Amino acid sequence: MRKRSAKNAPLRKLSLRDIPFQTIRTVMLVTAAVFLLLSIALSVNLFVTANRQADQAYILEEAVSEATTIAETLKSSNGDFALAVQYLRNYKHYRTSDDSLFLFYDENMMPAAENDSVYQASVSMETFPAYKAYKIRISESDTNTDIYVLEFKFLQGGGIQ
Repeated sequence: MRKRSAKNAPLRKLSLRDIPFQTIRTVMLVTAAVFLLLSIALSVNLFVTANRQADQAYILEEAVSEATTIAETLKSSNGDFALAVQYLRNYKHYRTSDDSLFLFYDENMMPAAENDSVYQASVSMETFPAYKAYKIRISESDTNTDIYVLEFKFLQGGGIQ
């Protein structure tokens, strides 16, 4: 009689009944644990990203508000930086020259000292025959990365274009 080789042996179908219950339960628990860990990691990542975006949105909103306030104050002071700073009473720390103004803010976009500032507003002015052009840049103090830029023109006779 010849021996059967493993190659010629008939293939037997494997069914779930042949796998011990402990093994099935272990595989199911491990699969559930992996999905749970992935879900938790994804949720934490989404919450952190959402929090970061909310902080950026708040800073952008405050930057727009500050730029608008500065523009309106410049308009009411006829473009005079020294008078504009007097109108902006909360700003105790600033730098000014004939054609520029620097205001400083803390991490919550509240007026701050220059050495404590996280953000800054720089206002530059160019004089033309019929008007003055202003550019207000709200940026990060460390990296000088712009957060918001507002440009406007102030007619020599008054008004904003």
